[in-house]
Amino acid sequence: MRIGYSGAIKLAINDFHKHDRLPDAIQYLQALLAKLKLTNPQRTLDAEYTLQGYTEWFASERPIVAASKARIELDLGNKIILGGEVSRVDVTVADDGYRGVLLSDADDPQWMDRLRMPLLQRALARKFERDERDVVVGVQRLDGSGLMTHYYSPRSIKGAEVEARTLAQTISGLLTNES
Repeated sequence: MRIGYSGAIKLAINDFHKHDRLPDAIQYLQALLAKLKLTNPQRTLDAEYTLQGYTEWFASERPIVAASKARIELDLGNKIILGGEVSRVDVTVADDGYRGVLLSDADDPQWMDRLRMPLLQRALARKFERDERDVVVGVQRLDGSGLMTHYYSPRSIKGAEVEARTLAQTISGLLTNES
């Protein structure tokens, strides 16, 4: 799988969370772009600017990061596991909860309607051993702007899981028929 500029920025953001130093993250980004043979000078500058924007947001907001690049899994039955990666998981001090954030370079106005979002809330709650009511999920642009979160009710989460389990059952049936 090829990683583009956005993927490289996400990896540099993850590196930033490890060291909390912009110069190290910029150096990591530059080395990664060179390794990936992503050499367009303007896009490289744009990537560095985007990373700097994220670190400026981070310095201003100072979220407490519980995990960066957190792996999650949700068993849907029929030997199908829904897995993925959450860009950042923050501790929300005000309500003693967690906030799972997916970083992206593209705006998705319907992000709250995506089936994965309530499932992500459930998976994060299980991973961090929290009540689902203590977890919100959301999206944020790579430059740190546009952070939006949403809380899904237990009913919404249950409906999403039923839909996902039905899809898993259908996929399992199709795979069994091909064998």
